[in-house]
Amino acid sequence: MAALSFGFAWGFGAILFGLSVDRLGVSVANSLVIGLSSALGSLVPLIVQGTIGFEPRQLVLFLGVATFLAGVCLCGAAGTMRDAKASGVVARSRVGYLFAAGAGIMSAVFNVGYSLALPIADTGVRLGSPLFLATNCIWLLMLAAGSVPNLAFCGYLLARNGSWKLFPDASPHRTWGFSVLMGLLWGASIFLYGAATPLLGKIGPSIGWPLSLAIALVVANGMGLWLGEWRSSPVAAVRKMRLGILTLLGAIVLCAISSAM
Repeated sequence: MAALSFGFAWGFGAILFGLSVDRLGVSVANSLVIGLSSALGSLVPLIVQGTIGFEPRQLVLFLGVATFLAGVCLCGAAGTMRDAKASGVVARSRVGYLFAAGAGIMSAVFNVGYSLALPIADTGVRLGSPLFLATNCIWLLMLAAGSVPNLAFCGYLLARNGSWKLFPDASPHRTWGFSVLMGLLWGASIFLYGAATPLLGKIGPSIGWPLSLAIALVVANGMGLWLGEWRSSPVAAVRKMRLGILTLLGAIVLCAISSAM
């Protein structure tokens, strides 16, 4: 039941994330959502499982999470400076912040549900299934449950706005192709996460969650710099983004040290 219920709740988090981006912009929404998700997704499983403590390994993990949050704040501030330069004003609203907070909490629920559903994978291993395939049983339940609110909300918007008529008009081979590719890549990352976290020990999900989010942010922001998205941005914004990436790299090192202890 944990996989289904937490997966269903995560589906609403994905909806709230989209609504927060619409009101706050990508930079601010991403910073708030990923910051909350990383902290809660790492610490809550430790609390729920009763394994939270102050042993050296966990202290290094806590330092890594704090460093990650600092890096997220720097990247978010840099993105805000860039967006303000491009559009003149970055629109914000209280509702947008509420949506972002809800999305961050619900995104963390995804990792909490996964950590609580690990006995499903253990059962699969005892029955002779490889660990990678056994963890996929968890994702089957969680992602299926999470798709329900997403499909319902998208269907509602398509019907309300009549936007379903636009699908054939926007180079379907290109848009559908990239959409399918994006889904395959995201799915592959989730499956690899499920296979990797058991190898990190008893607190694997608490280490793997901030580690995976930090690497995702480094790659995304690094690609943005490489592709020239920051070419016309203020020098201060570029410097802050580079400092944020370096801080995230520091968080990755700390999480890796924690996993090796």
